[in-house]
Amino acid sequence: MLYTSDLGVLEVLLRLILRPAQRASNQRALRTNFTISQERILTLVHSWGTKEYDLEMAQLASDEIKIPEELTTLNYQFYRRLTPSEAAETTGEKKNDVTGTVTSTSQKGKRKDSASSTGGAKTGEGFTLISVNNIHQYGETDMDILKNVVEEYDIPEEFHYALLNRIRIVTNITSTESRRKFLIIRILAIAIMGMILI
Repeated sequence: MLYTSDLGVLEVLLRLILRPAQRASNQRALRTNFTISQERILTLVHSWGTKEYDLEMAQLASDEIKIPEELTTLNYQFYRRLTPSEAAETTGEKKNDVTGTVTSTSQKGKRKDSASSTGGAKTGEGFTLISVNNIHQYGETDMDILKNVVEEYDIPEEFHYALLNRIRIVTNITSTESRRKFLIIRILAIAIMGMILI
C-alpha cells in the first residue's frame, strides 16, 4: 500500500502504521516483529535536496516560497548490478569487440530533455545517473512517469519505490497543498523510524 499514487491514502496509511510503531518502541521484542517495510518508510524520510538551496522544512510549508527550477528536475542515481547471465553476455560481447565485431546497444527512443550516464540503455554494471528536465514528457500521472522511466532506462525493480518517491516530489513540489502533504508524510515517516530504531 505504500506504493499508492494517492498522497492522502499514503498519509492515512502512515498514521495507521504509527500506532504499531509506538507499541513496538515500548517493547523490545515487538521491534523485531515489525513487519512493515522499514526500507520503504526510510525512503520517505530521505531529503528532497532542498538543503542545497537553504530551504528548511518550515519554509517549504509557506505559501510564499519560490521553489528553484532545479528541484523540478528528476535526478536519480543507482548502482546497477548484473545477474550472472547478464555478466556472461557482457563478457561474450567484449570478446566480440576484441575480435573486431562492433556490438552496439540501441537506445529506447530517448526523449529530448533527459540524460543518463548509461545513455538510456543497459550498458553494464556500474553507477547510473538519470537526469530529466521535463518530467511530464513521460506521462501525466506519477505512475505513468514511473512506468515510462523504468522502461526507458531499464531500472531494476529494487529501485522502483525510491524512484517513485523522487517522481512524487518533483511533480508536486511546486504545489503548496501537495508540498504540505509531503511534509506531513515525511514527518510521519521520521516519527515511525524514530519509534522503531530507538
